[in-house]
Amino acid sequence: MARCQGRARPYDQVRANGVVLGKLVDPMTGHHRRRAVAAVAGIVLVVGGLVSMYGTAAPLTEFRGVYGYHMTEPFALETSGRAIVVDDASFLRGGYGDIVGDWPMSAVVGYPNEVAIHGRALGPSGIFIGIASTDLVRSYLAGAAYDSVVDWDAAAHALTDIEYLTHPGTARPARPADEPIWAVMASGRGGQSIEWVIQPGRWSVVIMSADASSGVGAEVAVGAMVHKELKTALRVAFALGAAAVLAGALVLQAVVRRKVAGSGATGSCATGSCDSRRWATVPGRSRTWPRRRPGRRRPTRCRRVRRSGASALRPR
Repeated sequence: MARCQGRARPYDQVRANGVVLGKLVDPMTGHHRRRAVAAVAGIVLVVGGLVSMYGTAAPLTEFRGVYGYHMTEPFALETSGRAIVVDDASFLRGGYGDIVGDWPMSAVVGYPNEVAIHGRALGPSGIFIGIASTDLVRSYLAGAAYDSVVDWDAAAHALTDIEYLTHPGTARPARPADEPIWAVMASGRGGQSIEWVIQPGRWSVVIMSADASSGVGAEVAVGAMVHKELKTALRVAFALGAAAVLAGALVLQAVVRRKVAGSGATGSCATGSCDSRRWATVPGRSRTWPRRRPGRRRPTRCRRVRRSGASALRPR
């Protein structure tokens, strides 16, 4: 390859009487920058799409075939006191939160407020299930022995590792079904169910024997409503994630192909050869050197260009 002899180098300025008319620019600089931006965009699309697909795959699988409430498997609640109280109404959503997951999926699909609880007494006294304001529940159970549920682990199909806080007492409350404090309630022998829409404020779920006797044992299942719109949103999110992965893969493939196709153009005038294209940016005149014919490559030869008194070496 011929070398560019002289003062001009690929990034030297073209001057005329001390005035800068332009400079020689390496065209591969902008090419590499665009390729880097495209590669970053492709990676972002692939990663974002995979996250979206991963976040929606579990809910789609779990909610498949579910129409109405998604209920947990029955689990046992027992206490030697007169009531079991849950002061967190999200307890009624069951494993919904574990299925949907944390942010960002929960921010997209949200948490439903329509919940349900079904219970069956383990003893002969029947079961009472009710929901009321937390302040009214504490007033009703004042002086009585009861247990509060303070923590639990929510799995897709069950609530496990339930922890209780014991409140000692000796008083016997009135029959719960006779009290007017309940927003919704069910009482009797056999299985009992209630459905409720979670309201703003502090609410408590109460499980007792129907006659308010001590020693409460119940088999309970809880769950949240799964709407058709939720399934549609999950399917759309999964499809968008798949499309993002495909688009990102195509972008990365194009970047790799362009890199391989351009790998034959190497070198520079500064290092002794001009295999890559270079051009001079001069106001009022735009030309590209060297001129190439398809399928033909020739070594660079340096020539002197004069314009308005300017003199500089340009590769061709």
